Amino acid sequence: CITLPSGGSTPSPATVPAVSCLPSLVCVGMAKAGTDELRGWLSLHPNLSSSTDREVQYFNHGIFRAMPGGVVGPVHHRSLLEAALRTSWSEYAARFPVPREHIGRVLTFEKSPGYARPQHNLSRVANGIERHVPFLMRRLMPSVRLVLLLRDPVALVRSRFVHCLRQAGRQRRPPLPSCGGAVERDYESMLTAGAGLLRLEPGGAAGGSPLRPVAVARDAEALYALRMAPGSIPLVLDYSAVISAWLAAFPPDALLVGFTEEFASGPSSLLNRVLAHAGLQRHDWRASGYPGPDGSLTFHPRKSKSVRERASRRPLLPGFEAATRDALTPVLIRFRTQHPCLRPP
Repeated sequence: CITLPSGGSTPSPATVPAVSCLPSLVCVGMAKAGTDELRGWLSLHPNLSSSTDREVQYFNHGIFRAMPGGVVGPVHHRSLLEAALRTSWSEYAARFPVPREHIGRVLTFEKSPGYARPQHNLSRVANGIERHVPFLMRRLMPSVRLVLLLRDPVALVRSRFVHCLRQAGRQRRPPLPSCGGAVERDYESMLTAGAGLLRLEPGGAAGGSPLRPVAVARDAEALYALRMAPGSIPLVLDYSAVISAWLAAFPPDALLVGFTEEFASGPSSLLNRVLAHAGLQRHDWRASGYPGPDGSLTFHPRKSKSVRERASRRPLLPGFEAATRDALTPVLIRFRTQHPCLRPP
C-alpha cells in the first residue's frame, strides 16, 4: 500500500484517512462471461474491496494516457510499454483506496475483461498492445492472482451479439457492419446470411419451418466466421489459446479458471475457490446473497445481469442452438483434451 500525494504537498502518512493498495486479485475475463457477477459477489465480502471503476482496463487502454505522444503503428518493444505504465503507476494505484484502519484486513481487486482479449476491434488498439497485457502485468505485479471466467461458447456468441448491438446503439452508429444485425431478432440471420456459420437446408421438423440449419464451418473456420465482418469483434475466442497466453507469462498456480454456469448452479463453490486462490477463508455466501426471481442465489436481484438475461432471452428458432454447438464442438473437444483438469459444467 502506498500514500499518494494530494495537491502540491506530500501529506503525513499518519494524517491521510486512506491509502492505495494495489490489487491482490484481478479477473482478466472473459467478456460476457460473468465478470460483473463475480465483482458483485466479491464486493459483498468484508475482506475484499473493489476498484473505484467498474472496469479499470489499465494495462490495455491506460497505455494511451501514459504515452503523451500516443501510439502509432504496431508495438513490438514491450519495454516501451512497461516504461510508460511505470510513469503513471500512481494513477492505477489511486483506483484502489483502502481506509487506513483496514490495512492488513482488506485485499483489493479489479476486473477488466478486455485483458483476456488478444485483439480489439477499435482502431486505436489495432496495434497489438493487448497481446502484451499478460507480460506487462507480470512485470509490474508479479505476485498478483488471476481469475479467468469461461462460458459455454454457444451462449457466449448470442450474449456478445446482443452486447454489440447495444454498444452500437449507444455510439449512434449503424450496427449492421460490425454486429451482423440491427436488432436481436436478426441473430439467426447473422448466423446464416451474415457470418456464414450455418446454412438452411430442406428437412425441417414436421409442422414447422421446411428448412433446418446445419453447420457449414467448424473449428477454426467457425471462430473466424463469427467475426461477421473484417475488423469486427470476435464473438467467441479459442479458450485454449487464451489460457496459453496467460500461462506464458504467469506460473500455473497464479491462474484460476472458473465457468459462468457455476453461478446458476450455486455460486458458493466458485466464490470460495476464488477466496482460497486469494488466500482468504471460506465465506457463507448464502448469508450475503439474495434470492433471484427464478429462485437462484444472486448478489443483487436487480443489478445481476445474469438474472435479467435469463428472464429476457427469447427462445431461438428450432435447430439453431444445436447447429451452432455442432460448429463449435471441435473447439470444445480440443479444450477438454488440452485441459483435462478443467471440467466445464
